[in-house]
Amino acid sequence: MLLAAVRRSGETIRAFDVFENQSANVDASGKGSRGIFEAAIARWYNPADFVVTQVDSLEMRGAATGRYLPNPVRLFSVDGGHTRVHAWNDLMIANDVMVSGGVVILDDFFAVLWPGVTEGFFEFMRAPRVKIAPLCFFENKLYMTTATEQPDMLARLRLKLEAAIGDEIHNGLWKYVELAGYTVLVRA
Repeated sequence: MLLAAVRRSGETIRAFDVFENQSANVDASGKGSRGIFEAAIARWYNPADFVVTQVDSLEMRGAATGRYLPNPVRLFSVDGGHTRVHAWNDLMIANDVMVSGGVVILDDFFAVLWPGVTEGFFEFMRAPRVKIAPLCFFENKLYMTTATEQPDMLARLRLKLEAAIGDEIHNGLWKYVELAGYTVLVRA
């Protein structure tokens, strides 16, 4: 629902999940219900702003990407299959459709129960033509942006955090670390 909160007028929110097709949920990472999901949308948002598709994201790569995501993307949440292959695949899709300065949110990064997500991230970062880079790690989410915008975004994020929660910054709860060749802001 974060995506809906930052949606601009005229933008479409696209959601992809296997929902009730649990045979495609090879890691048993959830028990999606399209009905519950769409009811939540209807309760809080205008359903006309959403396109909900039941599909395994492994079917969305290559030539199929444009069919599912016909426009460039500003905000892309990766919270589907938790296998190495799914995480890598979903990051590759995000990489292919992301606009400059857009944000990718990778859920369950470094989560003990889902090591495949972290493995998929590092495999993705070693792939050719990767244009997104890690920016910030907070709670169990890794925020990424386009590599060309990453240094400037990191500096702006630090300034915003200083203004909002300076005590946490100065008390060492936040620090810079190196991750996959990039400087990233992390909350301990």
